[in-house]
Amino acid sequence: MPPIGDGAMWNVTLTNTKGAEYKISGYICLDPQLVGLSELIRKRLECDYLFVFDGNPNYIFNLTIDYLSKPKRSTLYSKADNNTKFSECKERLVLDRLSETLEYTRELSSGRKVKNTLYLKNEISIFLEDISVDEFSKIKSNHPDAIDDSEIIREYAITVVPKHGKNRVVTGTFDKNSLPEYWIEFIDRVRDFLTLYGFGEIFDEHLYLKEKRRKSDLTFCNVKFDNSDRTYCYLSDYDGYSTGDLVVVPVGPDNQETLATITTVEFHTAEEAPYPLEKIKRIIQFN
Repeated sequence: MPPIGDGAMWNVTLTNTKGAEYKISGYICLDPQLVGLSELIRKRLECDYLFVFDGNPNYIFNLTIDYLSKPKRSTLYSKADNNTKFSECKERLVLDRLSETLEYTRELSSGRKVKNTLYLKNEISIFLEDISVDEFSKIKSNHPDAIDDSEIIREYAITVVPKHGKNRVVTGTFDKNSLPEYWIEFIDRVRDFLTLYGFGEIFDEHLYLKEKRRKSDLTFCNVKFDNSDRTYCYLSDYDGYSTGDLVVVPVGPDNQETLATITTVEFHTAEEAPYPLEKIKRIIQFN
């Protein structure tokens, strides 16, 4: 990574038990190993102000985002068109460097509460280090004649706890121009975390709907090509394919090798084959 400041450097002299000295030097930078060592030295010496190897940069220690949605009327009401009931909803998103956790909580006025906690070692620290302490203070703001929603109030509060200095709190209404300019990029990255780690294999229908292959079964794969939604059935000598796998299959009278995506995998006996065996083609290879 590039050096901090104007090429600031550190110099270290190591002395072994025999008195021999070894001198090494390098640029002050945010190398993960040097950051960890710098934090350890500051902690052991109880000197938070030391530059050490990383320059003691300021970064977000904890980031908490509170969201509130509530009807402007004091009682619940229903829309005539779809009978949708509006009630107060609270959400909280917390990214904490110390515990390396991402925590998302949603609480409804009905008493229902949903909470997801992800422990992502090193990933939360790296994520927070990439965000400037002042990043959420950059707001475009609405035009003076902007009209508020007539039915629902949506508000947010972002609390940034930095390593150095006072906490920063940003508040506003939850809409495009009142949110920080960095919001879209930030929330997309958080969504990626939740999407990647939020659900496990017990929710995967491709697993719990998959039947075990019998010895007498043949493997049939339905595939589709990029330029069409229509599916085509191919025979396979391999039974480990899954939905979404890319394979090469023969197409047309000249059997041109073409890339295709598997949509479903089925096991049938020769007598129950979904396509005549004397006409069906085979998958050429696993891509």
